[in-house]
Amino acid sequence: KKRLEWEKSMRQRLGAGESSGSGKKVDSSDDSALDMAAKLEKLNALFPQAEEKFSHEYAGVPSAQSPTTPSAPLMDDQLPPLPPPMAPPPNGDQGLALLNSTLAAQNLTSEGETPWYSEEPPNYTDLFLDTLRTSTPSLVVTPEELAALEHLPSPVAAPKPKPAPRTPIRVLQQNFTRQLQSLQNSKQIEIIRLGTYQGRLGASNPRFDSTNGCAVISPLVVATHIHPQHVGKQKQQLNQRFKNATTNNSQYGVSNSSINEIVDRRAPPILQTVRSKLGLNKHALIIPSDVHDYLVDEHILPQDKFVGVCGGDILNKNHINELITMLVNGKEESSSSKKKSARKHKVGAALFFREHVISILKVPLGNGVCYYDLVDSLPSSKAGDMASRTRCKDLASFEVLLQWYASSKFSDSNCSFIDDNEWDDGMCDFDPRVFQGFVWAE
Repeated sequence: KKRLEWEKSMRQRLGAGESSGSGKKVDSSDDSALDMAAKLEKLNALFPQAEEKFSHEYAGVPSAQSPTTPSAPLMDDQLPPLPPPMAPPPNGDQGLALLNSTLAAQNLTSEGETPWYSEEPPNYTDLFLDTLRTSTPSLVVTPEELAALEHLPSPVAAPKPKPAPRTPIRVLQQNFTRQLQSLQNSKQIEIIRLGTYQGRLGASNPRFDSTNGCAVISPLVVATHIHPQHVGKQKQQLNQRFKNATTNNSQYGVSNSSINEIVDRRAPPILQTVRSKLGLNKHALIIPSDVHDYLVDEHILPQDKFVGVCGGDILNKNHINELITMLVNGKEESSSSKKKSARKHKVGAALFFREHVISILKVPLGNGVCYYDLVDSLPSSKAGDMASRTRCKDLASFEVLLQWYASSKFSDSNCSFIDDNEWDDGMCDFDPRVFQGFVWAE
C-alpha cells in the first residue's frame, strides 16, 4: 500500500514538472527525454525492495502500474470454479454433509478442474495429534550425558535384617539328649513299657492287624482318657489305676491295659472300616482328620470336647507353645492371656509329626500337680522293643521331652535342610519341622 501511494505522489510530481515548462534544455540521456513508464522504471530501481515474503505473496499477481510486465486482469470466468453451494445440514446430518462435500470435490477433479482442496482435508483428530507431536519437545540424551549418568552411584537398597543366628540342629539333638538323660536320672521323667505295639498281631491274626494304625490308636487313647464311656462296650472306671511302678503317683486316666487293648483289639476294626471308606490299601497311612470325622460320627470322640487345633514349626517355641497352652488350660487362650496354670481337668492331644501320631495326656493329681504322658504305639528300644508311655512329672520336664522327641525324628538330610532353610509357612508341606496338634478336654 505504501508503495502504491509513493508511486502516485511521484506521478503527480512528474506531471507537474512537465506542465510548468521550465525551459531548461536537457540532452537525450536525461530523465525528461523518457516517457512516463521509463521514469517510473528508474524510480522503481531506486526504491528499496520489499521483503522476500512480500514478493512471494504477490509473485503471481501482476501490478497494474508496471508497464514492463503487462498482463490483462483476471476475469471472473478465468477463476477456478467453486464447489456448488450447499444448504446447512440439519441436526444429526453433519456426516452426510461432509460426504456430499467430498463427492463434489471428486466431481470437480474428474472434470479436469482444480477442486477447492487438491486432497481430502485432514480431520480434527489428526490435526490435534499433529499439534501434540510438534509441540512436545523430544528428549535427546547425548552420549556425554549418558556416560555421566552411567557413572552416577546406583541407589543402595536398605539391607534386610539378618536373622538371628541359629544353633545347628545336630547340636540341639545332643543338648536335648543330655537334658533328657539328666531328668531320667532324677526321676522327673520315667519311661513305662507297655505290653504291645502297633502291628504286633498282624502276622498271627490279620483281623487284629494295627500296622500303621497310629492315626486311629492315638485319638482312641485320648477319647478313653477324657471320657471313658464313649469308647465302646467295655466302659472304664474313673478310679482305675495304672498297673506299673508309678501307679501311686497317678490318678484317673487311661490305664496301660486300656492302651494295650486299644492297640490290639479296638483299633484294627476301625482301621479296616476307615481304609475301606477311603479306598485305601491294607496298610496305608491315614490322615488324622479323616479318622477324627469317623470317630465323631460314631460318637466315640465327643465333638463338644474338642478344644482346638494348632500347627507350624515344632522347633519354634511360639508355635509349640500354642499346643502346650491348650494342654495346660484345657481351652484355647488369646495371645494376650496365655498363662501356664494347670486346671484340674483331664486333657488329651493327638500330635501328628513326621508321618506318625502320638498321644499326649494331661493327668491331674489330687494335690494340684499334673503329670504329662507321651504315649507312642511304635516299639522303642528304651521300652524293651514295646510301645511306651513316657511320664513327665512337671511341665518343664514335658517340654524337654517334647523337644527331644521332635529332634530325634530328624534324619541327617533333615538336619541339613533345617540348618540351610528358615521356616516358611508357604512351604510347610515340604518342611520336616511341620506338625499338627488336635486337643480335647474333659
